[in-house]
Amino acid sequence: PPPIVPGAPPAVPPAVPGNESAARDRIVAFARRQYQEFGWHTSTVVDPTNPRIAGKRCAEPSTRKRQGGVQICAIFTATGAPGSNRCLTLSTQAEAMYARNYSAQERNNTDIVSWCGIFCLYCYMRSGLKLSSWPLKYSIGKPKSGDQLRVRTAGEQIQPGDIGIINPSQGNHHFVVTEVAGDRVSSIDGNAGLLMEIVKKDGQYGVSQVRASGGGFLTPIWEVVL
Repeated sequence: PPPIVPGAPPAVPPAVPGNESAARDRIVAFARRQYQEFGWHTSTVVDPTNPRIAGKRCAEPSTRKRQGGVQICAIFTATGAPGSNRCLTLSTQAEAMYARNYSAQERNNTDIVSWCGIFCLYCYMRSGLKLSSWPLKYSIGKPKSGDQLRVRTAGEQIQPGDIGIINPSQGNHHFVVTEVAGDRVSSIDGNAGLLMEIVKKDGQYGVSQVRASGGGFLTPIWEVVL
């Protein structure tokens, strides 16, 4: 068999789900599996052989290997996001930056870009949805040709498998919705937590809270992506 290249996309793409319900189930299951396999959790040790992601930590000072960098690289590579060549290692400048306050612009110039939305796209792609490379293809306001997702209207019910976006003018954080109970939303979030992790959040978002922040929820245009 051909050698496995760290961070390379799978040789065989996943099969396209048969319908919306199957697609949503796959998205949620895949996102949860990412958390189980690559989430930092509580008893994890920084080590170059540990695949779990704590992207702000250097796993091996001599080589500058980033903790969990192989999986971050896989996420960037599979989605066509820029900067996959920077994922495997953590520079001394970036490590010093993460030890103090920094701006989003400084972070993007010094280290890999924020990858919460990239992680959402990765979960969609690895669940078999037919999507083009990063960024997410949707329009605010009137839909445009080429859109692959749409913004849910204020009266629509949020569903598992949607993508939430909170505080778009500040943190612009994206997350995969895994469960909805009334106004509360559970999620799996990439590029979250204290150490640039994959995090599970149980009921930590409110639908009204997300919308009040200027954010909202994206859902696939199923006739396009299946």
